[in-house]
Amino acid sequence: MAQVLAVQGDVIHTAAAGKSAGRSPRVGDTIAVDDGLRTLGASAIVLGFKNNTVVTLGHDQDVTLDTRFLNLLEAILERESAGGVISFDRIEEALESGLTLDEILPATAAGEGNSNRANTGESGAAGIRVAYNADATTPDSGFDSFKIDGYESIQGLREYPAGELQTAATLPNTPSTIGGDTSGSGAEDGGAITGTLTATDPDGLTDGSYFSVSGSASNGTVTIDPESGAWSYTPNPDFHGADGFIVTVTDDKGHTTTQEIAVTVTPVNDPATVSSANVILTETDAPLTASGTLTSVDIDNDDNAFTPASVSGTYGDFSIDANGNWAFTAHSAFDELNVGSSYTETFNVTSIDGTPTTVQITIQGTNDGVTLRNAIPHQELDEDFASYTIDLNAAFGDIDAVSGELVFTVTGNSNISVSIDANGIATISPATPDWHGSELLTATATDAGGQSASQSVIFNVLPVADAVNDTVATNEDVAVNVDVLANDTFSDTNAEVTSVSQGSNGSVVIEADGTVTYTPNANYSGSDSFTYTVTAGGVTETATVTVDVAPIVIPPPPPPPVNQAPTVALSNTTTVVAEDLDTSSSVKVADITVSDDALGTNILTLTGADASRFEIVDNGGNLELHLKAGEALDHETNATLDVVVNVDDATVGSTPDDSAVLSITVTDVNDAPSV
Repeated sequence: MAQVLAVQGDVIHTAAAGKSAGRSPRVGDTIAVDDGLRTLGASAIVLGFKNNTVVTLGHDQDVTLDTRFLNLLEAILERESAGGVISFDRIEEALESGLTLDEILPATAAGEGNSNRANTGESGAAGIRVAYNADATTPDSGFDSFKIDGYESIQGLREYPAGELQTAATLPNTPSTIGGDTSGSGAEDGGAITGTLTATDPDGLTDGSYFSVSGSASNGTVTIDPESGAWSYTPNPDFHGADGFIVTVTDDKGHTTTQEIAVTVTPVNDPATVSSANVILTETDAPLTASGTLTSVDIDNDDNAFTPASVSGTYGDFSIDANGNWAFTAHSAFDELNVGSSYTETFNVTSIDGTPTTVQITIQGTNDGVTLRNAIPHQELDEDFASYTIDLNAAFGDIDAVSGELVFTVTGNSNISVSIDANGIATISPATPDWHGSELLTATATDAGGQSASQSVIFNVLPVADAVNDTVATNEDVAVNVDVLANDTFSDTNAEVTSVSQGSNGSVVIEADGTVTYTPNANYSGSDSFTYTVTAGGVTETATVTVDVAPIVIPPPPPPPVNQAPTVALSNTTTVVAEDLDTSSSVKVADITVSDDALGTNILTLTGADASRFEIVDNGGNLELHLKAGEALDHETNATLDVVVNVDDATVGSTPDDSAVLSITVTDVNDAPSV
């Protein structure tokens, strides 16, 4: 929008977004719409607008080049024939008071003085002045006219003569002042030599890129941070001596100042180039040996010898002579090493100038195989024997295997269970309950290299009687049911009665639940017997059941029954539950017992404040009180659940005949917070 033609002192430039531009405006800068300018102290700035209009902002002024400012400027431009010097403060004051533009615009600067002309020479350089595109004029006394890039600017500068407000064309350069580290030193091959330059310049060093390398070093590489002045010189490999480079400082107006940086690189001793040795040996049945020769090249020393030494190491003896000839002898055969295992030892050697190197010896293991240590004896066991263990490590060995490295397996077992842990302990137990017989088991040990050894063991399991004879009693013409397995000692939970014999005076059947029912012949009383056969673990056993049948004694007829009122009682009650009780299925809270004489009809009902949340469940003939499935418990809203179980026989007593009360406390559970 406007171009900076000249600047005196410090001027604050604020961008339209409200942020500082970071430095004082310079000649040639552009000031945008809605930017702000503020002159501090005795500073001033001259701006050029379209139509060759020049605006000068004197000292201690603050203005924003917004729409209002531009409108005032446009109003003046429309009346440019009037000429003269206008105070923006006066224009704003006049417009706010209702005066017309004709009343506030003055005559041309070269004409007669005007009574409306404000801030004349009496005000010095304190106001904002506008010069129009017109012939050169001479304003009221106290002002000087001067030429700036083809513009005619009228400015009251009593304190600042025209020659003091300089433009880019006439501004002289003052060289930068450079300080800090203008020299440095370091050792040969010792890394970068660094330093930091400082610089000041009256034209400003604010753009962040005023340091640069303008003259390279002859024997190294150079870098410099363009803003901080931190420089780094890295000498070429093996270089020592004097070197240097040139740094240029460029100020904000493009003026340059140079500075030479002197660098000194001091010499150091170069280490010898010596060889090393890395020898890999494979374990055998005898101690191993190895030998070789090391070489040394030293540009600082013609004597390329080694320091003789003899060392007894962890795994062998090592020696080296002045010519670099070395020898190694192992302490033993190291039979304990297996495939994948090794011993490594490093021997330190130095050349005559102290340059270190090493000879590394690695001894690798081989697989020596598995051997049989002790035979596992044959095993004699009783049916359903108790579990016991066998240590397979005592039966097998491997000289180069570490503890736990052998892998043990057992095959050939069907009715005998063998489990082996990581330590080689085999646990022997019956695999088939109630089984007896003989099996041949084979145990095998395998090492990490895949070599193995095996031995076989006979397991004899002797039978043990598990079926026990039974005796039962019944009455004439009354069948009797017998759980013949109840007193048997079979370990197999799947033991099954597979057959029965018939009694001499009665019949015998096997029921679906595995029990046996004996039915005496009609009007028979006395003793009878039958046998049953059980199959368990693939073997069978037979036992005998003796039945005593008592004769019938006909008692006198009983008195006619009298219907009695029923009673109800609760047992095994639950009186406290947590509010987070899982009710995904119904929850039993009590057993219900109804006592009655079996006459009449009993009706159970639930009453009470929370009766709807409960139900009566018939569990195989046993009545139970349940909290219904899906009931949500909440201590805060219902801390107690109350229910009454009622029994009633409509033909006797009152209604209901009896009741049992249950009260359940719902305890509080800390609920997780919710967001």
